[in-house]
Amino acid sequence: MADVFSRQVEHGGSFSSDQARLTFGTDFGLGMLVQSVDFNYNQKLMRVYEVGSSQSYLIAGRTGGTGSLSRVFGPKKLATAFYAQFGDACKSGDNNLRFTFTTGCGESNTGREGVLLQHAVITDIGLSVKAESMMISETLKLIFMSMRVV
Repeated sequence: MADVFSRQVEHGGSFSSDQARLTFGTDFGLGMLVQSVDFNYNQKLMRVYEVGSSQSYLIAGRTGGTGSLSRVFGPKKLATAFYAQFGDACKSGDNNLRFTFTTGCGESNTGREGVLLQHAVITDIGLSVKAESMMISETLKLIFMSMRVV
């Protein structure tokens, strides 16, 4: 039987992302009430040319990343410890954010995949509240030095 729009679609598989997990180094577990994570990692590239030549060269510069976490504000004890660790640039050598998730569905899990953001430091903290819910939301902006696939 043909597709009603004359398209050919093949099922490439399924996976679930409900087992995604964000961990902060080794001393922080669940309980940060993180609602969203966003990060960017880039490298500086400069293109140079030589006079009298049609060749182009790329010079790779340094790497760096930025990111943000949005979370429900609280609980105090955990947030205070997180600020003390990730807000101190002198502790950045130990500040790693790991985002991992299990791919697959049910019995057909194919393994864990993820990224590790290394040497992260908080650069900005913002709070907001909406009158309807009275839930206090926090946005943390941060920088990090390296990203690895784990």
